[in-house]
Amino acid sequence: MPKSNIPVFPDFIPLTIDDKKFLDHILKSDNPVTSELSFTNLFIWREFYRISWSTLNGFVIFTGFFSGSDLGALVPVGRGDRVPAALRLLSFLKTLGSERASIERADSKFLSEIEGDSRFSVEPQPEHFDYLYPLKNFYPMSGRKLHGKRNHVSQFLRKQTAGYEPVSKSNLDNCLEFLNRWYKREYRGEAALYSEHKSVTEILKNLEYFNCRAAALTINEKVEALTLGELLNNDTAVIHVEKANHDIHNLYTYIASRFCAEEFGNVKFINREQDLGKENLKKAKMSWYPCMLVKKFRITRK
Repeated sequence: MPKSNIPVFPDFIPLTIDDKKFLDHILKSDNPVTSELSFTNLFIWREFYRISWSTLNGFVIFTGFFSGSDLGALVPVGRGDRVPAALRLLSFLKTLGSERASIERADSKFLSEIEGDSRFSVEPQPEHFDYLYPLKNFYPMSGRKLHGKRNHVSQFLRKQTAGYEPVSKSNLDNCLEFLNRWYKREYRGEAALYSEHKSVTEILKNLEYFNCRAAALTINEKVEALTLGELLNNDTAVIHVEKANHDIHNLYTYIASRFCAEEFGNVKFINREQDLGKENLKKAKMSWYPCMLVKKFRITRK
C-alpha cells in the first residue's frame, strides 16, 4: 500500500485485503510461532474481532475485541525492544475505556522479553494454545501411536474412491458450493461461523494473492471436503480451515493426512491452531498426538 496510507499511532484503520502486501512482509519477517500472527488468520477473523491496525515506533500493532466486549490488542510485531510499545499500547487501551486493557495471546518469546518486569501481570490462556505436531504424525503417519489413524485412512480408502484437487478457477464454484452446504448445516446462528464463511470465500477467490494452499476432496465427482493452509514460518505450516462432510466416516482423518502429504511434505511441523476451550475440538486435536502446545498469555499492566 502507498506509504501515505500507512496509519501512524494513535490512528488505526480496519484491516482489509489491500493491507496484505505491507503487513505480510512484517509478519513473516518476525518468524511467528502463533497462528494469530499470519495475515490470513487476521483476515479470516477481521470482522468477527473488528480488527484494526496501526504503526508505532517501527512496530505494527493490532487491536480488536479478542476477548468478548473488551477492546484488546495483540503483541507489537517487529524487530527491537517491544516493551515501550507494549506499555504505550496498554495505556492507550485504558484511555479508550477498556476495563481489562490487555495484550492477548502473547507468545513465550514476548513473555521472555518482559520477564522480571514488575509493571506487567501475566495470565495463561490455555483455550488459545496452538497444537503443534511433527509432520510425520500426518505424513507418513509413522509410529505406534498413529496405528488407529492409519486404520481410519485404510477403512476410508476401502469404502471410497476420493479425488484430490488443488483449488483452482476450474473447480472454484464446486468448492464454494460445498462450503455453502457445510456452513448452512453448522451455522446455528453463530456469528463466528458467518464471519469465517465470508472471509474463506474471499480468500479462495483470491488464492494466488494470499499465497495459500487449498485443496478439495471429491467423491463421486462431488466436493465433500476442503482445507486451507500456508507456511507460518520457515519450518511450520499452519492449517487455517478444514471442513468435511460429517456423514462420511473418516473423511476428516483422510483429508488432514492427504493435504499435509501433498502440500507440506518438506516442513518439520504442522500447527493446527487452538481448541477454544471446546472439549470436542480438544479431543480431536489430542488424537493426533501433539509434540507440544504453543502457549499464549494475556498481558496486563499492574
